Amino acid sequence: MILSIVSILVVFACLIILWGIYSLLGALLCGKISLPRKSAHPADEAEVAAAIATALELYLTEQEERPKSIITIRPRSGGAWTDKSLTLRKSPTR
Repeated sequence: MILSIVSILVVFACLIILWGIYSLLGALLCGKISLPRKSAHPADEAEVAAAIATALELYLTEQEERPKSIITIRPRSGGAWTDKSLTLRKSPTR
């Protein structure tokens, strides 16, 4: 009896916590609550732009140097799927 009551209380507590999290998340996404933002300095924006440009350059250079991989899939004749002796079920007799 006590175990049932405790388990019901745990479930309701989890539901209340989830409701609070989803309500807060919904308010943040709808713009009802705004988080404080730090002001970015112009030097920070330049550094961010330089970092993005460097990352893109490295990524595109790596893509050009990587050899093209070709995957060939050839159909097999027969196999375990068509072999009647390897199936798990036997045909029903009528």
